[in-house]
Amino acid sequence: MFCPKCGNEIKEATKFCPRCGKELVNQQGSAQQNSNQAQNSQQTKNVKKHTMKTISSKNMEQTTTSGFGADLISGNIKEKHFQKFYTYVKREKKTGMLVYLTTLIVLLFCVCITSFPNMIHDDGFFNTIFETILGVALLWCSFQLILNGFGQACMRLIIGASKIERQDMIESITIPVEAIIAEARRNGLTLPDDIKVYQMKTDEAVVYAFGMNSIGVSYAMTELPEEVFKAKVLAELYRIHIMDPDYLLFMLGSNLISMILGLFAIVVGWFYMTFGDRRKGLLTESDSMMGALLFASSIVCLSAWMGICFLFIRGGVRANQFEADRYVAQSGYGEALCVYLDNCMPRAFKVGLKLLEMGHPSRDHRIAALQKLGVAYKVY
Repeated sequence: MFCPKCGNEIKEATKFCPRCGKELVNQQGSAQQNSNQAQNSQQTKNVKKHTMKTISSKNMEQTTTSGFGADLISGNIKEKHFQKFYTYVKREKKTGMLVYLTTLIVLLFCVCITSFPNMIHDDGFFNTIFETILGVALLWCSFQLILNGFGQACMRLIIGASKIERQDMIESITIPVEAIIAEARRNGLTLPDDIKVYQMKTDEAVVYAFGMNSIGVSYAMTELPEEVFKAKVLAELYRIHIMDPDYLLFMLGSNLISMILGLFAIVVGWFYMTFGDRRKGLLTESDSMMGALLFASSIVCLSAWMGICFLFIRGGVRANQFEADRYVAQSGYGEALCVYLDNCMPRAFKVGLKLLEMGHPSRDHRIAALQKLGVAYKVY
């Protein structure tokens, strides 16, 4: 038996081609199955049309049966988003992220406390209080921007995701994804009511959720079997359900200021180390020596902090990905997800995709975890 798409020789009982992922139909009972597929295809088109009309309605009611309930996510997910994100982390006992958030808050608090006396001495008591309140307000607003539309828009620029405008792309990408979203809501996933579907400008077959309101799909993904396509989309929707896409946005945003300051200190240190005065005073070091110390210490501190942040985020992202895969397996698409991971998932990621894959477990670890859950997948 040969694959009708790539011509690879395969065994009779194989459900998917191990090379290209093409769904196969056994010769026995193929006519009946083709008839059923035609009937199911027409039913699917009718469901998609009905789902499209339902999703376009702004007054669509959302059923919530998830663990953290409608009190955590209701209506527009963008309202008080950071507060909901922090509440979810505490409720679900996400230890790594909770430690990271606590460490960040403690560091900010220590910086404010140590600089408060000098600020009072220089600016006066009332001016200091005003500046402190203003700084806290700006910090809070920055967290909101990071986790909401601004952060997702920045991520779209990095990964090359664009709005879908062509009608053929809407039919092949937007409508199927929105149909899966509607089905996932009916099955109990708590999803925001304003998820937008974008096209990812890559030749690889990929689907990624970046932020709570954005999901990107490449055109190559639509050429895969329907079960494989649906399995990957369901995994990303479950990540939205547990707020996993916010981990990366929060890590990048909360460390943006520290990265800018660290890079500035490195540049200043390098400048003084290279062009500074090398004459040493009686009780002071030379400008060149101080610049070298600033340059080296800035690199060490920035690298250490970035490494610690990555470890905190990696623990949460890794656990959430395994949880999403388990949900897909329980939904009956575990084998299809294994086919995607083993045959269709990119072997080498570009810069933007590497960012989205940060902290995720390897394909072999994910397949092994699915097989332990009872998914009957083997490489033929």
